[in-house]
Amino acid sequence: MHRLPIKPLIAGLVLGSLAACAPSKAPPPAPPAPPPAEAPVAPPPVPVPEVFDPQGRMNVEAMEYPWSALGRLNTGGRGFCTGALIAPDLVVASARCLYNPIEGRWWAPNELHFVAGYQRDRVILHAPVASYEVAPGYVGGAGTSLANVAANWSLVTLAAPIGNAAGWLALENPAAGATTIAAQAGYRRGWAHSITMKLTCRDRGTPIAASAAGGGCADGPDESELPVVLVANGEVRILGHSGLLRAAAAGRIASRAFRALRHDGTKWGAGHAPLQGSSAAAVPRDTVMRLLFYLGYLEGIDLPASDQLLRAAILRFQRDAELARTGRPSVALLGHLLAAAQRKLLQAAPRVSAAPHAGTAS
Repeated sequence: MHRLPIKPLIAGLVLGSLAACAPSKAPPPAPPAPPPAEAPVAPPPVPVPEVFDPQGRMNVEAMEYPWSALGRLNTGGRGFCTGALIAPDLVVASARCLYNPIEGRWWAPNELHFVAGYQRDRVILHAPVASYEVAPGYVGGAGTSLANVAANWSLVTLAAPIGNAAGWLALENPAAGATTIAAQAGYRRGWAHSITMKLTCRDRGTPIAASAAGGGCADGPDESELPVVLVANGEVRILGHSGLLRAAAAGRIASRAFRALRHDGTKWGAGHAPLQGSSAAAVPRDTVMRLLFYLGYLEGIDLPASDQLLRAAILRFQRDAELARTGRPSVALLGHLLAAAQRKLLQAAPRVSAAPHAGTAS
């Protein structure tokens, strides 16, 4: 039998035991973990422009019809009021505007100037005043007496027919009761350099048409005199002062320009868009774009929408409203958009029961 040497065997066992008890070599330290990546800082959200202010007013492009038919009647370099062209050279305005309360006299025609489609200091379409006629029952300086409210109208004849370039509006009898969309529009004291348009009485939850006769939505006497623009069946008219139309029906109007307007039952005259080649646009493209944005058919109004985007938005609205699909902005489309915007505004308006308050009518 073969025997292993004892000494080498013992030495091997001792060395093996020592190797087993010796600490193992530590692995190299892991590299430090990279710091967590910082989340990208999102840019602040771009504020969405409001189309309507809290009072339900909206700025409109003054050099687009029908707004271009409205203008500022400037008085002696001291004040202004809103007038509306109802013929190429004839403007209807309040009688109060033509009286100088500081000097206690009526402004002379050569102290008056009319600027159509005025916006942000742009004076493009303008004419001096040749003459004017004030309601016989209006008493200058008598304030808002009942007699003055009933006679607060004037007819202003211009020295040049700028309505050919600005367009003009027909007059409608407020007693006609036609189903239509109404918007109060013009230059008010807080926004003297742009036309604002209002569709609703936001504090009362009612359409403008329901309060137009008495100015029930107005913030003050000057705003109650802003013209009420009516859009129906592709035609634009302006709500006539009831006193003016009663005088016209009775043959008590001296203005030859007004007497030349054809009276057709509920309206006097016929509106007309700016003539071809005018600096004023014949269709309200900007207003259509803003209303489409408000109604959710356009994503933004920071820049004018391209023709392609605008056409697509119009077609979607016309499809939803079950209208003939044209894809083009027009006065007829404006009426439908205003009606849809009015419904949305009324849904958001507080339902407040408020008693009618006194105010001047125009």
